[in-house]
Amino acid sequence: MILHGDSFKVKIDKDTNFRNDSSIKPHYDVVFNLYGLDCNTSYETLSITIDFYSTEKRFAVLGSMIVTDYQIAILDGCNLILLIDDVIIVVDIKTLNLITQKELPDGYYFSIHTYNDGYIVYGELDIIKLSNAPAFEIEWTFSGNDIFVTQDDSSSFQISNELIYLKDWNEREYVVDKNGKEL
Repeated sequence: MILHGDSFKVKIDKDTNFRNDSSIKPHYDVVFNLYGLDCNTSYETLSITIDFYSTEKRFAVLGSMIVTDYQIAILDGCNLILLIDDVIIVVDIKTLNLITQKELPDGYYFSIHTYNDGYIVYGELDIIKLSNAPAFEIEWTFSGNDIFVTQDDSSSFQISNELIYLKDWNEREYVVDKNGKEL
């Protein structure tokens, strides 16, 4: 995944070689170990490179065993918002300081999206509307009759014209408005 800012670009990849106990570690300026994972725990590592076109900074985020290829990152000025499992973090990309770490309700979450003065988090069981950073307060949640994943891998989540279109495992379709109400 590549994101572009005014004077930089951010590249997010999986680092399949990084181990928390490795004596030969790839160069990272900072490593965020959100769960205190050790070498005996299975996890994946995200490698984030910020290219300022004259210098580069790199940091790593250790997460769970599953890191999706969905939209897990958003740029907000010089802040990078990352969705890692059920945690949202905000990192200042100029200083590599962790600004915020917010845990979501237990669940499996696929992606985060800018939406109506806040964010939408698309999860397996829930759609969550959050307020702006750094609070990320839950404004509403929406759940269906089954998981928001389809059996045939067709699209089960889309945002268009402030409406959220969902399809669950049983092919039931939902349309949700900006207030979390089903239409």
